[in-house]
Amino acid sequence: MMTSIKKLSFEEAISELDIIIEKINNDNIPIDDMENLFERALMLNHHCKSILEKTKGKISKLVKENDELKLLDID
Repeated sequence: MMTSIKKLSFEEAISELDIIIEKINNDNIPIDDMENLFERALMLNHHCKSILEKTKGKISKLVKENDELKLLDID
């Protein structure tokens, strides 16, 4: 059984995404399996984006709270 995506760290999610991409690109898999893998990849991608946005918000907050730090444009 696959781990719940919400419980995965950013690194774990990226690693699973890499595995899925490799399977889709290199393996001869049934279309139903490919569809399931693609759906999970989309959910993993969304999870990773969410983690990055939360991290960006935390960094921005820390920068605002500390006058000595300058916010760099990370976009």
